[in-house]
Amino acid sequence: MAPNLRQQAIIEAVTPLLLERGSEATSRELAQAAGIAEGTLFRAFESKDELIHAVLVAYVDVERLTRRMQDVSASAQLEETLEHIIAVLTEHIRGIFAISSALKASPRHAGRPPHQHERSRMIQQITSAIESTLRPFAAELEVGTYQAARFVRGVCFSATFAHDEEAEPALTPSELAGLVVHGITRRPPNSSTA
Repeated sequence: MAPNLRQQAIIEAVTPLLLERGSEATSRELAQAAGIAEGTLFRAFESKDELIHAVLVAYVDVERLTRRMQDVSASAQLEETLEHIIAVLTEHIRGIFAISSALKASPRHAGRPPHQHERSRMIQQITSAIESTLRPFAAELEVGTYQAARFVRGVCFSATFAHDEEAEPALTPSELAGLVVHGITRRPPNSSTA
C-alpha cells in the first residue's frame, strides 16, 4: 500500500478512538484500532503526536463538514434544516476539541500558540457553509443569510460548551433550532400572526 494511502487508512481507523478517549488513547490502542502492529504505526507516522495532528487536520476538513451540513432533504423546512446544521456542527466542534485536547496533552505541544489565521479562515469557511445551506430560506429570515449564519454558528459554539458548566442538561439540536426560529418567548395559544 502506498504510504499516503496507508496514512489515510490509519487516520480513518483511529479517529473514533481519539474522539472517544482523547489523550488517554495509548499508541498500542491506536495501532489496534488501525488493525496494525505498533511498529507499523510508527513507520507511517514519526510519533503519536504526528498521528494525532494528522487526525485533527483530516477532521477539521471544512469541505467534508460542508457536505455533511448540506446533506439535508431538499424538502426540509427551515427549522428541520437548522436542526440538521446544529447537530452536524456541534458534533464537529466537540470532535475538534476532543482531538485537540489529545494533542495539547503532549509535552511537545504544550504552550504552542494556536494559529489565529488558520482558525479565522476555518470559522469563515464554516460560516459560508451555513450561509449556503440557509440561502434557500432567505425570504423567511429577518436578517440576511450571512448574519443568520453567524448567529447559528455562535449558537452552536455556545451550546457545545454550556452543558459542561451547568447542572441543566444540554439543549438538543431540535430545541436549539426551535429557539433560533421562534425565539424564547411563549406564544399565546391559538395566536395568529396576522
